[in-house]
Amino acid sequence: MNLNARRIGNIILVLFVIGISISGYLLFQLPVSLTETVAVDEGDLHVITPVLNDVSLIIGFSFVAGIVTILAYIRAINSAENTVKVEYVSIKKEKTAGEEGEDGEDEEINKMEGIPEIKELINKTKSKGQQQTYDAVLSKVCEKLSAVQGAIYLSQLFNDTRVIQLYSSYAFVVPDSQELNYEYGEGLAGQAAKQDKQIIINKVPKGYISIVSGLGSSDPGSLIITPLRHEGTLIGVAEVARFGEFGKQDHAYLQAAFDLLGKTFGHEPHQVEEAPVKPSSDN
Repeated sequence: MNLNARRIGNIILVLFVIGISISGYLLFQLPVSLTETVAVDEGDLHVITPVLNDVSLIIGFSFVAGIVTILAYIRAINSAENTVKVEYVSIKKEKTAGEEGEDGEDEEINKMEGIPEIKELINKTKSKGQQQTYDAVLSKVCEKLSAVQGAIYLSQLFNDTRVIQLYSSYAFVVPDSQELNYEYGEGLAGQAAKQDKQIIINKVPKGYISIVSGLGSSDPGSLIITPLRHEGTLIGVAEVARFGEFGKQDHAYLQAAFDLLGKTFGHEPHQVEEAPVKPSSDN
């Protein structure tokens, strides 16, 4: 739609310039036309010269105003195309330990394509520890969704300030010697933690994250950031990015997979001593 609007704007601009050019040419040729067709004496042309000058000024002003208006229109269309659309989705919180077991909706989620495999993977790896389980599930989810990058952040404290700290990653470019943290409300991941909502972005802001390979680097097209909960309490967030857009089934699958992961391990925020490290703009 925006592409068609931009084409229409370009066509209008071209037609406007052609129209103004023809009008200017005809106005310039008007004295000659008057002498040839109306038999006006050349000596009498000075009488209508002021009128011709006024008409020239009007046409010139209209030309400038029209060009400015059309260029502003095209710029507005381009700006609209580059606008990042962020969708916040409230996620139904899982039942706490004191509440009853699965209802029909939970059973439907358990039958969702790919979720049985996540359950099986968690059961196989949880005895090996939380880190290995998180890594395995994140990799499985990214492979299932054809994602090019993924990360899991867990809640921590830094000088009594709530932060989320990178805990597990998939194709994420952060040196092992650094710890990546965001305060609650900072950046997209921090905003998801603060609001405890799933964030869906159809066009990732340029430079937010980059995919680096032997062929160079590029920016993914879509991003989902979803809460990670244990017994109804937020313990972190997970984000997954890919070049194409995510569908509604992808949203549901991702949330269900990370809900299962959150139920498996509890997490208590603890003080982190290192200052937060932010990714550089050219990551």
